Amino acid sequence: MKKKILGILTLVASLFLLIGCSSESLDGTYYRFDEYDKGKSVYLYKKDTIEIEDKKLTSSENGVAKVDIEEGIINLSGKEIPFFYEEGVLSINDVTYVKVGSDKEKKLEKMVKE
Repeated sequence: MKKKILGILTLVASLFLLIGCSSESLDGTYYRFDEYDKGKSVYLYKKDTIEIEDKKLTSSENGVAKVDIEEGIINLSGKEIPFFYEEGVLSINDVTYVKVGSDKEKKLEKMVKE
C-alpha cells in the first residue's frame, strides 16, 4: 500500500516538473522582423524593440502595458490586444517580434548576413 501511494506521489511530482519546464517565459527583449519572398529574405529592426519583464511590456512607441499570459492579451490603456507566442516568435496584431537569444533569432541573424 505504501509503495502505491509513493508511486502516485512520484507521478504527480513528475507531472508538475514537466509542466513547469515546458512553459517558456516571455521575459526578454524582442526585435521586430519581417520576412519577404516566403521567408527567403528577412529584415530585423533592432531599433524597434519591446521588453517584457514580470508581465509588463515596455515599448519605445507605446509605453508600458500589462501582459496577461494565460489569456493571451496585452492591456494597453484599457484596450485589449490579443497576442500569440510560439518558439521565440511573438505576434501582436500584424507585427511580428523575435526573442533575442532564441533559436529563431539566431536563424534570422544568419539569414540577414547571407
